[in-house]
This record gives sequence, structure tokens and C-alpha cells, in this order.
Amino acid sequence: MTNQTAAPDLRTIVSEFTAFEITALLSVIDTESAARTLELLHLPAVEKDSPAVGIGLSTLIARGKITTTGGLMPVGDAARLAGLGGTATTWIETVTITGDRKSVAVFVSAPEGTVFLEPAPFGLWLVWPVKPGVSAERAAAGYVGAAFEKAAGAPFGGSVEATRLEGPVRTAAVKVDDAGTWRLQAGELDRPEPPRQIAADPTFAVLAEAIAG
Repeated sequence: MTNQTAAPDLRTIVSEFTAFEITALLSVIDTESAARTLELLHLPAVEKDSPAVGIGLSTLIARGKITTTGGLMPVGDAARLAGLGGTATTWIETVTITGDRKSVAVFVSAPEGTVFLEPAPFGLWLVWPVKPGVSAERAAAGYVGAAFEKAAGAPFGGSVEATRLEGPVRTAAVKVDDAGTWRLQAGELDRPEPPRQIAADPTFAVLAEAIAG
């Protein structure tokens, strides 16, 4: 097995949405994908006439992310987020831990493309695009690799958990201990394989391979 995949350049354009705005965008879409996106972002599933949806719609309109001409319609980055979240087929929850620092991201992937969302202070979510042609699995591995590159050495931990509309949830985690030993544990969520030592892989492509659908 060779792990020579370079970490993708993920961060080119960023959008910011509040939790209320994301809830509003996805709660009015009647698809399993939209409901699953909210669930994996740990946002509440609410009715279309919920006050939470009203709050989100109000700020989206005020920020020009929803047009009211001929009805309410998201535009620009809001339209892209709603479209991908409402048709997604794969979600990858990614966590990195370096010392007392923890980073979390959720990759949302649909046939038309992929974005990933990071929680930020004050109830905000940062939404980043993933380059066309880069799979969600590879992008998630690149996210872990970027965190490792910034880390001040071991110990380090990075994990990914892939949920798909069909099939089992698959997980993979790499831990690098103080001695610089790398170990991988992967498998289905309820049936993980025992940890095993692996060669050092700063790209973390092994994570993408372990959760590939």
C-alpha cells in the first residue's frame, strides 16, 4: 500500500452561517438527506413554522442570502449549502486532537459537490468548499493531515466517521504517541478491528482508504 496522496488545498472561499440559518435552510427541505445533515451537525429538526426557522429566514433575508422576489429562494452560497445538504449521500465527521486542542468538521457530500462545516464561536458555522474532483474521504483525510502539519509533534490523534444513506457507518482513527509510533484502528462503527501499527503517513490517506465506500 502506498500513501502518496497530497493533502488537498481545501480552503479557498469561506461562508458563515448561524445555526438558526442552517436550520432554516434545511428544515424546509423534505428529504432524508436534509434531515440527516441536520442530525449530523447536531442541529434540531424543527417544523417549518417553528420560531427557529423564522429567525433563520429573517437573518438570511437581511443578509441577502434569500431573495423574496416570487417567493423565498436561497441564492449564492446559501443555495449551494441548501442544495448539497438536501441531496447529500455521504457525511464524514472528522476530529483531530493535539494536546488540549480539538478541531471538529463535518463533510457533507452530494453528487454535485462537497463542502465541510466547522463550528465557530457565537453559534456560527464556517462553510468551506472542497475542490471539484476531490472525494469527501480524501478531503477529510487532508483535513486531518493539515492539523497534523500544524501540530507541534506527537502525541496526535485524528479520526473520521463516514455515514452514508445506505450501508454501515465506517470509522477510522490514527494515533501517534510520544514515541512517534503510528497506530490505526478501523472498521464498522459497532465492529472495529483491533489497533495495528502502521508506517508514518503525514497525508493520512490511510484514513480515506479505510472508510471508502
